Amino acid sequence: MNKPLRVLQITAAGDTAGATQSIINLTLGLRERGHSVWMAARPESLIHRFMEEEGVPTFPVVFRGGLDLKTARRIAAFTREHRIDVVNSHASRDRHVTIYARKLFRMPAKLIHTRRNVPLMSGGWFQGRFYGWGADRLIAVSKAVKDALVASGVPDRSVSVVRNGIVLSNYGDVPEEKVHGLREDLGLAGDDPVIGVVSRLKDHHILLRALADLDPSIKVIFLGVRRNDALERLTEELGLGNKIFYLSFRDEILPYFALFTISVLPSTIEGFSRSILESMAMGVPVVASDAGGNREAIEHGRTGFLFAPEDHHALAGYIRRLLEDVELRKAFAARGRECVRRFDVARTVERAEVVYYDVLGGGRDA
Repeated sequence: MNKPLRVLQITAAGDTAGATQSIINLTLGLRERGHSVWMAARPESLIHRFMEEEGVPTFPVVFRGGLDLKTARRIAAFTREHRIDVVNSHASRDRHVTIYARKLFRMPAKLIHTRRNVPLMSGGWFQGRFYGWGADRLIAVSKAVKDALVASGVPDRSVSVVRNGIVLSNYGDVPEEKVHGLREDLGLAGDDPVIGVVSRLKDHHILLRALADLDPSIKVIFLGVRRNDALERLTEELGLGNKIFYLSFRDEILPYFALFTISVLPSTIEGFSRSILESMAMGVPVVASDAGGNREAIEHGRTGFLFAPEDHHALAGYIRRLLEDVELRKAFAARGRECVRRFDVARTVERAEVVYYDVLGGGRDA
């Protein structure tokens, strides 16, 4: 039996996003498995406040850019004081700071960077080699992210794949009164076809262009996007008659999935989408771009449809096909619910734990 670990999770982000929920799930999951876990984050961030409420020890950190040696020194000192075994960073601004803590200030803990999206190659090959040199391991949330990291210069042996997961027990039937209340609030009829996009702003314009090929009776809910001038201008330019709702993220989002006829993810850059997993867990058929790790969650033509990124005509065709075929929607929903069992967060936590122990043991095979 391996001894319990002392782990510092660190993020410079930690506000409303799928990544925040993934870090929360990982942190609480590790604690449930008997490890001691701390959270380092901005004191005003959502994740810092949430962890305090959950009784997870917190370490308030202010990030002042990549070359923030003061913060790097504080992190190194914290890990020595608390005898931290592993530091796991999760956001772009964390990477340089934690590398400096390790290399300049002799942080004794092993350093793991989690990459949640395909790198944009802004730093090129040199940056990739820098991350590979500075961290003991990189965790990629999909094979697609790993492949992109390796292409950017990170050594293959330095990257382990640990896919995102969700707490499957949280997803199930939603009380009908909540769904009915939402329909009334939004003015939706029970038979209205509704397309849902649960995501911060990610190429939503591609769906708008697809709507130009579809029936104007289709309603659209953008959950996670406030009213957007650019999208509204495009709506006018395309002459769309569809009713489009712009809604910021809610504390309770499952009742919205109960409204959706189809879930769409039109992003051109993706790591491993939580939105896809949630849609499948809620029995909503999915149409997503064939970007990043999306094909690792969706089997095209069996659990959902994948379209070439930016091909709005193909997206429109798949939406039309699903709206016209009730039996196909039911089949996708049933298979999706079965498929998503592979992505229970318990597996994510166990896999991360394996990587932590492997790094502490000096291995490279996890």
